[in-house]
Amino acid sequence: DRHGRVDRLLAEGSSHPGDLARRIVDENARYNLGHVARTINVPMLALDFLGRRNRWRLSFDKRGEETLDGRTVWVVDFKERERPTLVKTPEGRERPARGTVWIDPVEGSVWRTNLAFDGGRGDAGPATTIAVRYRREVALGLLVPDEMHEVYRMENRADAPEQIDAVARYTNFRQFRTSARIVGR
Repeated sequence: DRHGRVDRLLAEGSSHPGDLARRIVDENARYNLGHVARTINVPMLALDFLGRRNRWRLSFDKRGEETLDGRTVWVVDFKERERPTLVKTPEGRERPARGTVWIDPVEGSVWRTNLAFDGGRGDAGPATTIAVRYRREVALGLLVPDEMHEVYRMENRADAPEQIDAVARYTNFRQFRTSARIVGR
């Protein structure tokens, strides 16, 4: 039933936008592999941390500079310092984030992100890393996710420890187009 599932959710709608967003996230999580419950495996999550509405929650430290594809980028570490945290476990426990971004200081564009959440001592939650590489999509004139590498380690499970190591590659980006016509009586 994977074809048209998001279209169906949008067509059904919701009286509250947050409810619709939650249903879309939950629908997407149905296809996760393994026993680690998660809805954070989306390539743009680290960018949400860096956005204007959340930037105040973080502390930053410029670690240095590197060259990526002939471009000099700043390597900046960040750490979530405010509570409540943006990400929580399915049980509601806080998951403070930390990470690194590779930023072009001239354009302000982000070329890589690495987001991490520790499992913590006595925490049944997974140790998590989500690393994303971006590329310029010429047809759209903007940066898009190219590859996401995610790793989840469940260290404190009663049975055997589990690790999920997955790579997603993104292709076939296209612009959404629509049109409307106003008809008078």
